[in-house]
Order: sequence, then C-alpha cells, then structure tokens
Amino acid sequence: MLSHLFSPFRLHDSKRHFPKHDPQHSAGTLCILFIAVISGLGSPNLCNSLQENPEAERLFVQAMADYQRGKFRSAQERLEQILTLPHNQRYSSALLLLGKTHYKLHAFDVAIMSAERLLREFPTSTYMDDGHYLLGNCHEGQGDYARAAEEYLITIEVGSDSRLVEQARSRLITLIAEELTSGEIERLHRRYPDSTLLAEGATPKLSRLTIGVLAPLTGDFSDAGQEMVQGIRLAVRYSNLTNVDLVIEDSAGDPIQAVIATQQLTNQESVQAIIGPVRSETTVGAAAVANCQAVPLITPTAAETGIADIGSYIFQLHVTPSIQGAAVAEYAIEHLGLRRFAVLAVSDPYGKDLATGFVLKTEQLGGTVLSHEWYYEGATDFGPQLNHIRDAGLDLEQADSSAWEWKLFQLKTSGLIDTTAEELFPPVDSIDGFFLAAYPEDIPLLASQIAYQKIRTQLLGGSSWNSDEVLRNGGQYVEGAIFAADFFEGNLSEDYLTFVDRYRQRYGQTSTKVAALSYDAAMLLLDNFSRGSKSRKKLRDLLAETRNARGTTGIITFPAGKRSNTHVVFLTIRNGEIAEIQ
Repeated sequence: MLSHLFSPFRLHDSKRHFPKHDPQHSAGTLCILFIAVISGLGSPNLCNSLQENPEAERLFVQAMADYQRGKFRSAQERLEQILTLPHNQRYSSALLLLGKTHYKLHAFDVAIMSAERLLREFPTSTYMDDGHYLLGNCHEGQGDYARAAEEYLITIEVGSDSRLVEQARSRLITLIAEELTSGEIERLHRRYPDSTLLAEGATPKLSRLTIGVLAPLTGDFSDAGQEMVQGIRLAVRYSNLTNVDLVIEDSAGDPIQAVIATQQLTNQESVQAIIGPVRSETTVGAAAVANCQAVPLITPTAAETGIADIGSYIFQLHVTPSIQGAAVAEYAIEHLGLRRFAVLAVSDPYGKDLATGFVLKTEQLGGTVLSHEWYYEGATDFGPQLNHIRDAGLDLEQADSSAWEWKLFQLKTSGLIDTTAEELFPPVDSIDGFFLAAYPEDIPLLASQIAYQKIRTQLLGGSSWNSDEVLRNGGQYVEGAIFAADFFEGNLSEDYLTFVDRYRQRYGQTSTKVAALSYDAAMLLLDNFSRGSKSRKKLRDLLAETRNARGTTGIITFPAGKRSNTHVVFLTIRNGEIAEIQ
C-alpha cells in the first residue's frame, strides 16, 4: 500500500523516508501525503470510521518537517495536538511519529506507551511492524535486551517492509552475540521455536546460575536503572562463568511495583539472588519480601541506614551515612589527633544519620562534642546556630565570654565606645573539628559563614562534600576540608581503570557511580558462585563472610554480624580539586 511504502517512520532509514527538505520537493511530498491519506491505515472498517481533518493534516506535515530537522520538542507538541482532535486520518501516524520523537529524546518509557497504544488501538494497521520495531529499540535503549529481542522477532514475523525486517534481524543478531545470556536465548527459543537465529544461539541447558535484577527501567529513575543493568551485564560478560543467567524486572521506581516485581523474582526457584533496587524508598519493601522468601538481595546504591537490618539475607554495598560519620570521627581522632568538635546538620533523615554516626563514634573514642546544632533544608542564614557554637568554643577560652561579647556589642552600637571587629568577634580556636552534615548546595554557604564568624577549625564531612558544586561555589572556604566518601571518580586503581575502559568500549558512555557499584555487586555474586555456592542459604552465608574483597569502587567488607559495607575512602580539597588522602 502506498501509505506504507512512503511512510516517513523508519527510525534507522531516514535517507529513504525523510528526504532532505528542498522547496522543489514540497509539491511531491504533499502529493505523497495526500495519497497516504486516501489510502487509509490498513483497516477498511477503521478507515471508514475516521474523519478527514485538514487541521490534523496541517499539523502532521509541520510535525514531520520538525522531525526531519531534529526539532523534536516542536514535533512533539504538534503531534500531541493531533491526538486531542477527534479521531482523524492522521491519528495512527501521529501516534507512531510521537513514539519515535520520544525515542529520539531518550524518553523511552513514554515512547513505549505511544507504541503500545498504536498496537492496541490499530491492530490491523500497516504500521504494526513499525510499532514493534520501535518497542524493540526502546527496550534496547533501556538495557532490557530480552524484551528488545522479542520485539525484533515479532517485527521479523509480521513485517511487510523488507528493509525494516532486515534491520530487526541485524539488531537481533547483535543482541544474541553480545548482550543476551544463554538462558535468555533459551527462553526466547522456547517461545519462538522456528527462529533459526535463536536456534543457532541457544546452548544445551546447563546447571544455571540465575541472578534476578530489580531496576527502574521506566519512570523518573530509568537512566539510573539502565546504568545498573549495564554494570551487571558487563560483570557477567567478563566473568569466567558461562552458565550465568539474568532475569530482569522493572521496579518503575515505585515502592509497590518493586514489591510485586520482587515477588515475581523470588517465586522463580532458579533465581538464587537479587541485585537492586536503586533507591532506598523502593528497596525497603523489596528487601522485606526477599528476606521473607530467604533470597539474598544486594542493593548496590540504596544508602539509607538500617536497610541491611531488615534481615539476614539483605546486604548493602553503598556505605550508609551513619557509617560515613563514624569513619570520619575515627579518622579525625586517631589520625589527626582532634578531640573537641562542633556538629551542624540538616534536620532530615540523611543529616540525622550522618551526624548520629559521627557523634556516637566521637564519644565512644573519648572525644567531646561541644555543640550539636540543626538547620532546616533551604536555610541560608546560619547565624543563630554558629553563635551557639561560638559560645561553646569561647566558654573554653575565657569566663563569661558570651556576656562580654554582648556587652561590647551594645556599647558599640550605642556609640559609647569605639571597638574593633576583632574585639567584637574574637577568633575561636578551641574547636578542633567542625563536622558539617549538609547537602552540596549548603556547604559553601556554611563554610563562608563559619569563616566570617572566625571559627578557626578543621572542616569535616561525609560524601556530600564530594561534589563539583562544593568546589565551584566554596572557593577558599572549603580548602583543606576532609571528608569520607563511598566512591571517588579520581580512583587510579587498576581495577577501577579497567572497569572504566571496558564500560566505555561496551556502551560508548562514561561510567557512573551506579554502574560501578552494580558491577561490584554482580562480581561479588559471581565470585561466590565460582566458590561453589549452589543454594540461596549457602550464598547468604558466603556473602556474610566478605572481608576486604577488592572491587572497582574500593574494598568491600561486611563486618561480622553486619551486612552493610564499611569501607570508605578519605578525600580532601587541595588547590581547588578533590584528592584522595593516601
């Protein structure tokens, strides 16, 4: 049918379907569009029910031109307008082009919704193969290679356009060769036994070692979900084990969906462990389900203190705020020789966990917290809190210093005496260390106001200091600060540099913290598989014995009776750059 042959909707065939815009071609293009309109959408009954709408045609021509020129936001707006009109001759075309527009914008989950709506509402359209091919591209973009392969298989089966079928075949061959595990190929082959490509890629069924993956492939955190899956797949690729399978479920970044997906994974007897989810909010429920079902779960990135305490089958790779705080206290007392501290923390779970870890460890090691103050997120004036901290410091230096400062201030403001700023605000030298449990956007303000208040001290903090925002806005005020972090991009270890190189070669992207931690989580499981773990309980026991294991992000250690990684790296700001303390 002419409407399909001249369809402008091939994602990877733009030269054929999207000729370069030229005024001389305008009349021909409009003629083709007119033919497409009168030819229908592949369904006579549906075609008869649709209404010719000149406004829809005008918007579609403009949207197609925008798409050709790479103006995807503009194209999106026009296509969405078409979908608000009564059902018209361009409705299915608009759905498909809208999906491809979202694909170009890397909004894969929204593109999937458009493609699925096209397939659902226009089941006999000649755009069916385009819809399945678009779904394949989107799932591949999300790192969900098994679903992508299935959509490419469907495209090959239903496709009427030979070039589109060939493109789907090419993508499927690549996935079979480079991405799909043997278990994923076997499952697909059972569903599509006539596929010669799958038959060639399938291997005899071995004793499988299956890892469940729980990641947000759709929703607001889909980028992090894709990074997680890529990190895990990279670990499997470079493992010495050849019989490892992955079963990937989408948490959608939603706590309820995460629980449902975890139940689906734990109900599969072959799944021996689960990696994920990404965020603490979705990990809590998932961890509860996994622990009840006695399935080991490692969360690479969830940082909230206490997740590992949900049960003996739950492990946290990301160092929690409380552990970071305790590590800084220990370093400050035992390595820097500091004894007296002030603490200023944001009054939320993160700040409370970080500060509590610091205070408890300080007191345990015989240090003293002279003052512990709080602030609310969004505050910009920390004067009241810093005044209290100044008072605590001055109390150690002179008797009744606070009253004397206030008296001097009243005399100065009344004009009765002329005092210097040095007299009004004498330096405070009695506070050895100042621990800031704050967010990156707050730290520069806090550091500058501490300097203004003449509190001369060693600044300390947690991983939130490991931020370009702190460097960019903190300037001289953050110079020399010392803080603990769970991850350092400037890591020069051989393991990390090897991972970074492999990740870039494999995915054409710079590796991220999420990808690196997920890679380490997978490698930890794979190492225990190679040590002979053949049951969920045995795997749980081996994981609990992890001590000083080398990972790309550093050392991994679960202390006896604990399942939260405790190893941190100590960093400082030196000459305007973050550097590791050796």
